Amino acid sequence: MLVIGVIVLIIIIAVVLSAMGAWIVIQGRHEQEPPTYAPIDRSGSFAVLRHPAREDLERKKPSAGEVELWIRTTYPQKPADEVMALVEKWKADIEHTISVIEEGDREKVATFLVLLTEKDIPLCQFLTTDNYLTREQIINHPEILPPFYLGCNCKIALKQPWDNPSKSGWKAVTPGPDGKYHVPDWRTIA
Repeated sequence: MLVIGVIVLIIIIAVVLSAMGAWIVIQGRHEQEPPTYAPIDRSGSFAVLRHPAREDLERKKPSAGEVELWIRTTYPQKPADEVMALVEKWKADIEHTISVIEEGDREKVATFLVLLTEKDIPLCQFLTTDNYLTREQIINHPEILPPFYLGCNCKIALKQPWDNPSKSGWKAVTPGPDGKYHVPDWRTIA
């Protein structure tokens, strides 16, 4: 009888220890914070590392302070309200681009359109109206994101698979023969 009691006691202790271990593991999972952006997007056998769009743009595009300083230094005669209008448009366009890319990351959309206006076409020779950008291109070359210059009206939008402008279809933005994207200098004012 004593042997049966010891065996039952060992079984009870084993069950209690197992339950405690499971509880600790479950609590540990809930304490981890989820990433603020999707770190990896898997598409078939390919995986693309996702960088926050803000970091990518800050690396290549000037800040609003740099834009304002450049305008005031280069064009001291320009009225203050025109300077501030250009700076505010630059900031708003950067924020719009970031928000669209973040939306694409959340929605798992990896291709984007750059919507050109008639004013932008002559200055943005590296783009056509049926071009698209991939998320990987954006990570490696954030300079291909709008705004491209001061006063630029280009906007980025999500490209859905069913979007198709013509029978020829969409074409990826490609670098020039020298391997560089010929983006207009941001110091151009239009």
